[in-house]
Amino acid sequence: YVGMPPAVNSLDGAVVTDEYRYYKYNGTYNGFDIFGNGKEYICTEKVDISEDNRERYAKIINSFAAAVPEAKTYSILVPTSAEFYSSNEKKPDYTAKFRDIYSRLSHKVYGVDVVSALSGHADERIYFNTDHHWTQLGAYYAYREFLKYGFEEIKPPECFKKETVDYYQGSFLEYTKGTDGNKFMQNTYDKLEMYFPSVKYSGESYYDQYLKEHIVPMLAIDTNYRNYDCFMDGDFPVEVYKTDNKNGKRLCIVKDSFGNAFAVWALNNYEEVYVIDYRRFNHYIGDSESYREFKISDFYRTAPFDDLIILNYPVTVSSDAELEALQKMCS
Repeated sequence: YVGMPPAVNSLDGAVVTDEYRYYKYNGTYNGFDIFGNGKEYICTEKVDISEDNRERYAKIINSFAAAVPEAKTYSILVPTSAEFYSSNEKKPDYTAKFRDIYSRLSHKVYGVDVVSALSGHADERIYFNTDHHWTQLGAYYAYREFLKYGFEEIKPPECFKKETVDYYQGSFLEYTKGTDGNKFMQNTYDKLEMYFPSVKYSGESYYDQYLKEHIVPMLAIDTNYRNYDCFMDGDFPVEVYKTDNKNGKRLCIVKDSFGNAFAVWALNNYEEVYVIDYRRFNHYIGDSESYREFKISDFYRTAPFDDLIILNYPVTVSSDAELEALQKMCS
C-alpha cells in the first residue's frame, strides 16, 4: 500500500447523463416503477434516503473502520437502475445522497465512486430489466474501480469463461404480481451472464463468526441456479473462499445481496475472500435465524484481513432494521 492515495470521500465528479433513460413512464405497481423506451420495458426500485439515515449510515461505516484499524476500510454504495434509466420526472438522484454520505466519512474510510464507473457503461447491460440487482458485468466495473485504490488490475470481461442463461426473468416478476404492471414484465426478458473466476479456489460457508459451525461447501458461480442466486450460492451468514493466488492478500466484504456478484470478481485478485451477510446476524428482524452475534473485531481476530468493504444499495441505507443489524457488527 506504499503510495496509496489519501482517502477522498467525494462524488463531486460523478455525473449521470440522461442519454439512456426510458422516457415513457408506464406507472407504479406495488411500489415499483415501470418505464418503456419504445423497444422494451424496465422495472426499477426507488426508495428515499432521509438525511437522518444518511448520517447514521456514515457513522456506522466510520465505526467499522475504528473497530478494525489494522485493515483499510472502503465504502461502496451502489445505486439502483433507476439512477440511470428511469424517466427524468422519476429519477431518484442517488448520486447527491451518496455524495452527502461520503462527505461524512472519516479520513480512515475510502469512499469508492462506482456511480461514475457505472455511468460510463450505461449503454451496456449493467442492470437487469426484470430484476432489482445489477448484473455481474455491472459489478465488474465497480470492482475494477475499487482495484484502483490498491494499484491492482483485472483482465477485461471477455477474458473470462462465461455462461449465459437466455430468457431470464428476475425478482420484479414476483414483486409486481397481481398488478397490471406484471403484464409488462411477463413480456420482458434478460440474459443472465455468469463470468467464472480464472483461478482455482475452494469455498465453505459457516453459521458463526468463529468458523466452527460449518454449513456446506460453496461455489462462486453455481450454474445449478438459473437466477441471481448463482452468484456465491445466494446469501449465507459467512462464506470463506481460498484461491491459488498465494499473494497473502485477504479481503472481507460485508454486504447485502448486491455484494454477491461483486465478490465473485474478488477471487481473481485475493488469496482469501470472506463474505459476510449482516442480515444473518444480530437479531435482524427479516431473518428468524439471525440470533447469532457477529462483531467485525472478533471476526478479524479469527480471520485477519487486509481490506474491508462495506457494500450496500439504497434499500439498506433507507431501512432502520438493516442499519440496526449493521450497527451491531461494529458497536
